[in-house]
Amino acid sequence: MKHRFLVFGYYGQKNTNVPSELRGSTKFVKPEAKTVLLEALRSQAIILGGGTHIHDYQGNIRYLKNLTRMFIFFLGCRFLRKKIYLLGAGIGPLSTIWGRFLAKLICQLADYISVREQESKEKFL
Repeated sequence: MKHRFLVFGYYGQKNTNVPSELRGSTKFVKPEAKTVLLEALRSQAIILGGGTHIHDYQGNIRYLKNLTRMFIFFLGCRFLRKKIYLLGAGIGPLSTIWGRFLAKLICQLADYISVREQESKEKFL
């Protein structure tokens, strides 16, 4: 059986951190809700990497909404028995109680977490 993963993050956006394994061999799709949900259903595992996704930057409502959506998405993936990996994750800043609460829940849903700096590790792992 062929393995299929949904990998999302700041890849393919002229980001210097794009792994060489992804360059040229990966189909990049637009990060639209319908596309991501369909790909998640088809995948065995969800991989989030390539940037600092878990933050709330001084309680900005936009970032708190993103954290809430991420938690709901990962909760649904967990319900569907998908593996969840956070690779090279940047975590923070988290300046609100709600942001810290959601970040902790997101991290608890993950099967594996690797962080990209010591500060993220000390705060959440």
